[in-house]
Amino acid sequence: MAKVYNTATDLITFARSSSGTALRRVGYGDEIFGDPSFDGTGDWSLPGTSVTVSGGKLTYDAVNNVRGAEQDVNIYAGRVYQVSFEVLSGTARIYLSTGKTSTTLISDLGANNYGVGVHQINVVANGNYSTIGFTFNKFFGGRACELASFSMKEVFFDRATDPLVLFNHPDDTPRIEYGSDGALKGLLIEEQRTNLFNYSNDPNLVDGGGGDAGLTVSANTEDDPAGSAAASIITAQYTNSFFGPRYTSGATGQVYTASFIVKNNGSAQSRIFVRNSVDAADITVSWDGATLTSTTDTSGSSSTEPLGGNYYKISVTYTATEGTQKPRIYPDTSDGSNSLVVYAWQLEEGSFATSYIPTSGSQQTRSADVASIPVSAFGYNPTNVVGTFYAEVSSVNSGRALTAVLGTGRAVDIIVFPSTPRVDVYSIHTSGQLYDLNNASAGINRVAAAMAENNSAACVNGGTVTTSTATGVPVVATKIDIGNYSNKSYLNGHIKSLKYYPRRLTNAQLQELTA
Repeated sequence: MAKVYNTATDLITFARSSSGTALRRVGYGDEIFGDPSFDGTGDWSLPGTSVTVSGGKLTYDAVNNVRGAEQDVNIYAGRVYQVSFEVLSGTARIYLSTGKTSTTLISDLGANNYGVGVHQINVVANGNYSTIGFTFNKFFGGRACELASFSMKEVFFDRATDPLVLFNHPDDTPRIEYGSDGALKGLLIEEQRTNLFNYSNDPNLVDGGGGDAGLTVSANTEDDPAGSAAASIITAQYTNSFFGPRYTSGATGQVYTASFIVKNNGSAQSRIFVRNSVDAADITVSWDGATLTSTTDTSGSSSTEPLGGNYYKISVTYTATEGTQKPRIYPDTSDGSNSLVVYAWQLEEGSFATSYIPTSGSQQTRSADVASIPVSAFGYNPTNVVGTFYAEVSSVNSGRALTAVLGTGRAVDIIVFPSTPRVDVYSIHTSGQLYDLNNASAGINRVAAAMAENNSAACVNGGTVTTSTATGVPVVATKIDIGNYSNKSYLNGHIKSLKYYPRRLTNAQLQELTA
């Protein structure tokens, strides 16, 4: 009987020991809790005098270690939920649990002490539960506090009617990403990276570095790329001024990439540069109203990516000329009428930008995306290991698209080199390389690799089929690594489609499949 899977991610073995953002279609279900705004309707079961509900707020007195509130609701294993709460006063350290004092469902909501403001955390349920509550822990920094609300809703992905938002996926949740035009990019696979800035979008951390005369900063209440009105969005008007965070522990000669998520709010153009002892990079960004029209590199290299809602991610790569890194933004004119809305900034060690890593007080690391499929999960043909692998893939650097793995060895290896551009296909049993240089693309590549005894072939983008009749029997693979090889050589890009045929397709079929 054939194996049936609801989605591709059900088939994939996936791990990423951190959250990770991606532009995705995201929607939400109905409110799970009754009385999320604490209006006193009696839905909450309280532990006693430590926690009280009255007048549209919940109050915790911090006298006892762990006490909270709970309700009888249904939570299902493996589903993603968004938890939202507003702290009116004090500091809250909150656990989401299967009751006021029982085993935790999510051990700690982000391991943070939450101050005054609205907070949202996305979590994955680790089991099926009929009673859910939240608790406070004073021994880990929690203090007396007041909450104005506590909400929980299921998150739904990839529904055609839902909006595109920059969503922060929980640990071990695959990221299926879309372009700002709604076109599917595919499964996002990235290497580990760290945002070196402690605060990725805090208006109180704006640092003009001596050039902030006439600079004004105010909170912005319009929607940000994450789909909420974040108080940390910055609207700035300038009189020949610049702003941005700084990183003081860098290294001369290190390659960095600085990224800014911005939208135009009146500037005809702006500059993004790295202001060390000399400018390591200087990028001019031109706007036509809300639309970014062009960038000009004076030094370094840059890239732009639309995120929807008139926001763009603008990145610049440079080699540091001193230890302190001070990426800056400012408009080119000085009449005081120019303005930009800045949602976030990021600084990474590396020669290209990766997805946004939010920070709120300390550097944060996004772990690598590790994906694979055991050959037992699909109709793999072990007889003479005859078969054809296909991948549709895009990448920003050299990395693996697909590797059929045998222990520590490889049966088939497909590697993309977008900067060259070329795609290399290795058929290990022949100890040879099959590659099609002329038909590779710097954008999306469609690659097929076919194997049979003494008869292997590879084709890229419908081009010439490269063949090999070297003597040898292909080795039997045990799993297919996706976008990596044994947790290294990451794709840093998207895999839109993977296919496997349990036979060696003809050369004409390889061309048709990849055209």
